[in-house]
Order: sequence, then structure tokens, then C-alpha cells
Amino acid sequence: TVREPLYRQLADLVIHTDGRSVAGVAAEIREKLADDR
Repeated sequence: TVREPLYRQLADLVIHTDGRSVAGVAAEIREKLADDR
């Protein structure tokens, strides 16, 4: 899909994010994507 590269980038961000839950990061990402619409 068109967004796949974006998701790969976000996956890298999640991997490199220390001390934060993946669920919290995912929720934040969803908020940002919703704001962009």
C-alpha cells in the first residue's frame, strides 16, 4: 500500500523509542494520522 513505507518508518521509531509502551506510541501515531486527514 501507499502507506507501507510510513509504517516501516514508524516501526523503526517504535523500536528505537525507549521507556515508552508500544501501545502508547501506536495511540499517538493514530492521533497524528487522524489530525492529518
